[in-house]
Amino acid sequence: KKPDFRFIFIGSLEEHKFVDHYFETLPPLVSRRAVNLSGKTSISELLALLKFGKVYLGNDSGPLHLAAALGLPTIAFFGPETPNLYGYNSSPHKMFYTNHFCSPCLNSFKYKVSKCERNVCLENIEEEPVVKALIETVENRFHQTALIP
Repeated sequence: KKPDFRFIFIGSLEEHKFVDHYFETLPPLVSRRAVNLSGKTSISELLALLKFGKVYLGNDSGPLHLAAALGLPTIAFFGPETPNLYGYNSSPHKMFYTNHFCSPCLNSFKYKVSKCERNVCLENIEEEPVVKALIETVENRFHQTALIP
């Protein structure tokens, strides 16, 4: 929808195969504008990527909280965890959560271990509102930086 957008995929070394597989499913128009850095960055390199990014889009994870700490707008998906405890519910952050009956399944009382085999709580997040939030966030960020002398 926005040919000028660029994407960087991140993940740990253990997640590299999953991200590689996902990367291969991207439409050519997206994959040409994307870089897969999963398993290839140190923490300091990840921080640099986040510092120069326009928005973080991803699940509730360490990079989400690093991005927020750096002041980067975030769009985050919650399900196994609750946004009530770990989310950012104010601008410039946006959260998506379906409040599925079994969510959150991860919590401190269960030592953050879940037997869930299919994250329906995440699968039920609709694509169109996420795309809209992403476009709005990047455009707002672009207009903010364009105003800085």
